[in-house]
Amino acid sequence: MSFQKCLAIIRKTSGSLGTPPTNIVETEIMRMVRFNSNDGTGDYILLTCSKIDQKLIMLSVKA
Repeated sequence: MSFQKCLAIIRKTSGSLGTPPTNIVETEIMRMVRFNSNDGTGDYILLTCSKIDQKLIMLSVKA
């Protein structure tokens, strides 16, 4: 997956969830963001885009 397409998925996810992402890492070759749940459970989703690997990694974490 291209890096630009991966970044677009982060933007689309933000729109779908109605919440902005929290940047963890943002460089020219990698972006990692966290989306917190809005239900008070403490659950969250991590999305990572890697330009070098051309991958999107999504991790759903339960509190």
